[in-house]
Amino acid sequence: MNNDNCDLVKLRRPKWLPVTGPVQTELLAIVRNDLRPMPVEHKPPTGAAQNRLDFEAAITHRPGDPGLSRSM
Repeated sequence: MNNDNCDLVKLRRPKWLPVTGPVQTELLAIVRNDLRPMPVEHKPPTGAAQNRLDFEAAITHRPGDPGLSRSM
């Protein structure tokens, strides 16, 4: 058997159909409401504001400048 593209068996690709019919409305509701992950709220850790101020003071420090001191 001589085949130009060297495939002995040609497989049929599955046809993609969008899920929009009235039968799939329950499925779409489940996917949209129940299967999506809940958004994660990221909150900065305690002391992050002071750490940022300390970091800024460290990188803008000039010789002879004592910088910011941390008050506890």
